[in-house]
Amino acid sequence: MLVAMGLAAVACILIGVFPGLLYGHLPHQPVDYAPYTLHHIASTLGMLGFTALGFLLLLKHLDPEPKISLDTDWFYRRGTSAFVTVTQRPLARLEYGFVGEIYEFVMRRLVLGAAGRFREFDTRVVDSIAVGVGRLTQAVSQILRTTVSGNAQHYGLFMAAGVLTLLALAMLVR
Repeated sequence: MLVAMGLAAVACILIGVFPGLLYGHLPHQPVDYAPYTLHHIASTLGMLGFTALGFLLLLKHLDPEPKISLDTDWFYRRGTSAFVTVTQRPLARLEYGFVGEIYEFVMRRLVLGAAGRFREFDTRVVDSIAVGVGRLTQAVSQILRTTVSGNAQHYGLFMAAGVLTLLALAMLVR
């Protein structure tokens, strides 16, 4: 938040000092506006001064006064507390009886059971596939390590052989 406010303050100062940066991006060019004329500066300082004067004159009215006020939320807070007092015991019985049984059945049996099966699937299938791919990658890299010669002609020959193989396969498939 501080960075955003700092950037906004820098932008305000920058546009205030160099207004051409903003006016150059306005759609109707050229913009003929001179912000630093005597009339503009005097009217702006007049508005700023009278705003500050009004703030200073009304500053004592901004201090909080210790008093009790009856807000409209008093009515529904009182009604809600009476409602909670009346319904608390029946709802507690319902929660510990019926809702507890539903929780026990749904969460413990269904959700936790499915989570256990997913964990087994992850351990057996997904991890086995990942380990297999890793081992295959290691084996292929060992084979490819022996083919690395550093000679560009060999690499070109392999690429040409691969392209010819792909072309032959494409013609056979048709």
